[in-house]
Amino acid sequence: MSKKQKNYNKSSATLVATSTIDARQTQRNENQAPRDFSKFTRALPYLYGAVFAIAAWLILAIGNKDYLFGVQNRSLWSDTSHFFDEMMALPGGFVHWLGCYLTQYFYYPALGSAMLVALWLIIYVEGILAFRLKPRWSVAALVAPVLLLCSVICIGYWMYYIKNPGYWFKETLGVLIMMSGVLAARYMGNICRSIWIIAFGLLGYPIIGWYALLGALLMAIISLQKKGDQRIGAWAPVAASLLTIIASPILWYQHYSRIRIEDAWLASFPKFESDTLTSIRPSVPFIMLAIYLVALACLSLLSKASDEGKAQKRWIPIATNALFLIAMAGCVKYFWYDNYNFKAELRMAKAIDEQRWDDVLYESSIAPGPPTRQMVISKNIALMRQKKMGEAMFHYDNRGEPPYVFDSLKVHLVQTFATNMYYHHGKTYFATRWCIENGVEFGFNVNDLKVLTKCSIIEGEFDAAKKYIEKLKQTTFYKGWAEEYERYINNHDLIAKNEEFSSIKPLMGFEDLLDSDGGLCEMYIINYFANSTNKDPEFSDVILAYTLVDKNIQLFWPRFFNYAMLHKGTPMPIHYQEAAYLYGHLEHEVDISGMPFDQEKVVQRFGAFQQMTNQLVAQKYTEAQMAEAMRAQYGDTFWYFYFLVRDVKSY
Repeated sequence: MSKKQKNYNKSSATLVATSTIDARQTQRNENQAPRDFSKFTRALPYLYGAVFAIAAWLILAIGNKDYLFGVQNRSLWSDTSHFFDEMMALPGGFVHWLGCYLTQYFYYPALGSAMLVALWLIIYVEGILAFRLKPRWSVAALVAPVLLLCSVICIGYWMYYIKNPGYWFKETLGVLIMMSGVLAARYMGNICRSIWIIAFGLLGYPIIGWYALLGALLMAIISLQKKGDQRIGAWAPVAASLLTIIASPILWYQHYSRIRIEDAWLASFPKFESDTLTSIRPSVPFIMLAIYLVALACLSLLSKASDEGKAQKRWIPIATNALFLIAMAGCVKYFWYDNYNFKAELRMAKAIDEQRWDDVLYESSIAPGPPTRQMVISKNIALMRQKKMGEAMFHYDNRGEPPYVFDSLKVHLVQTFATNMYYHHGKTYFATRWCIENGVEFGFNVNDLKVLTKCSIIEGEFDAAKKYIEKLKQTTFYKGWAEEYERYINNHDLIAKNEEFSSIKPLMGFEDLLDSDGGLCEMYIINYFANSTNKDPEFSDVILAYTLVDKNIQLFWPRFFNYAMLHKGTPMPIHYQEAAYLYGHLEHEVDISGMPFDQEKVVQRFGAFQQMTNQLVAQKYTEAQMAEAMRAQYGDTFWYFYFLVRDVKSY
């Protein structure tokens, strides 16, 4: 074989080998094609829904369980036709009625929260279908449920002043029905859709109020999604929507006698108004909700063009979804009213209702900062029922501060706690008065019906008690309570055997007079007891305790000696000794030299208290600095309360 022939054969072998390698590489590249993320993308709606459901339930059932229980306690639902007719007297009455029913389930916060979250998940699914969101953009449908979550957890003290029955479920039900109507319209032709829009707007107005008009607008927007349809019928849904939005409130205005024509287009929109304030902040989630749904409907018009365009860079939907999630988390954090004292008040109120006095005192002892006046009063009620006011009243923080609010709402005890406070202090007439006045102003609720029932029984007004008990029997979770107290109406002898009634009866020893608290219920209680005299041992104890709170030396001495006479043979409580020893040194009208003061707890400790006070004064401490410096060592004494707890403002 020639040399030339050998070189040719070698070149051919090399070419074949190279081709084989290229073929193998091509096969390998084909086997290692880019990963298919389609399965993960299709799973995104389920993932977002699950994460939201778990997070929302934890926020409600764990983070707001005391608030939600308080909500149902301050709400009322009745299974009567009269209650239904009363709710339907305003636009959106049906969701008010159904919202009141579902709010009852916050009696078990975990259950009520699960029901509310389930409704939000349905709204989430409806949003995906109604606006035809692709899986990678499904996070956009979560905005509506997140805003509804914000609307529930942002209320705070407005829960006592809101005039929107069933609010906590009512808004969710309104959005749910509205989105159901929008979703149904999605699958209709132009003519059927036009008829549906008119019917939904007219018939939905008395059911869901302003949501019916918003739904009509959304239906009109999604009707424009079919591009290139120039027929007149294509614009029929838009015309029907405009006609419905304009005409429906005007037509229904003739039916309702309790709305103004200028309010007809926002009928049943949640407003937060008091005598001195109209607050916008709690309404912001609903304003954002309406704007967002309209914007989402408009953006859905572009979804087809977006899908038919070139493939998007993978990082764009990832970044957009991340921004959505961050924004929603920030929104929840911003609107969440997570105030410790507010929730502590609700826990203490529940414990008082269930007569768990140790739990009331425990809440008072663990408060991280100054308590509210309601917390201080609750603590005093617990000590009063345990007959420990004179022994432990100043072992707890008695400073008191106004409730924290996110706006300028003026919170008053007459709305938050007066009925329970007056009842447990034996002022049953005042408790009854404020139950009725608040009921007329803000609507009757379970808590006040229970107070009215107990006040009527203890006063012997059994016919009135029967009426309140019948109201409670019409609820879902308080029928057992009503039947329990019905026993006292049928058997009056049981009243004297009831521990709660037996503790309150001695405090009802007031003269038959007509007076007023001027809306300052705490100051009234303090002044009433401090200026009273009574020969009942239990009553005299409460009198002397509130005389200390009043810091009135002239009132103290006759009540101190009256208490000593009525409690012969029993040790004098330490706080009463502290007050007598202090007043004896401040004013020498009474000779205290022969009184058997506790040497270690009173005499020696008072000397140390004076010494420390003089040292701090010499060091030019301000009163506030002295209060802080001496709290740990002497904050449990009457002396500390007398000198360093000042400017306590009731509300």
